[in-house]
Amino acid sequence: ISMPCRPPRGKGGDISLDEFGIFLPNMSKQVYTAALYVISRGGTIEVGSTPLGCIGRFYEICTDKKKCPAYQRFNVPWWFSTALCIDVGTAVREAPNMNTEERVEKFATETLKEIFRNDVLEDFQQECECLFIDSAESYITLEEIYFCTPGMNEDYSNEDLEKDLEFGEVDSFFGKELQICKTVDD
Repeated sequence: ISMPCRPPRGKGGDISLDEFGIFLPNMSKQVYTAALYVISRGGTIEVGSTPLGCIGRFYEICTDKKKCPAYQRFNVPWWFSTALCIDVGTAVREAPNMNTEERVEKFATETLKEIFRNDVLEDFQQECECLFIDSAESYITLEEIYFCTPGMNEDYSNEDLEKDLEFGEVDSFFGKELQICKTVDD
């Protein structure tokens, strides 16, 4: 069973949570909890994803072996792929001991080299090298963003949003409608 960001219900069997690191925090909790009970009737959970920050259930599964001891963990960076790497056999042996710039120069396809040249190092490392980028380097952490975003914070509902915000007039900005809102101080 492959679940597209919805809690699995009603069937037993193997569960595949694809791109689980991208699930919104509240949804990842619901999906993961439901998946555990689906496999209680037999089956396994397979979790795979590109990392997205040091937050969420996927991050916990990948990094906390005490909290999630039943998982086998595998990292599959770009140099394991013949679509991205010109010499997988050598790269698998040598790339882990090189920095990103060196391994891209030596082993990447021309397309991947072009992507690397046009991206930020940390984004490339997260997208292609299975690296969890610490949000502590960010001006606004993912936790702060999620806390203030309805649907991403399980403790903050749309009703809370309507109660805590004061809405202004609708205006047009470069042909797009936008409504200004501000928090209401108690």
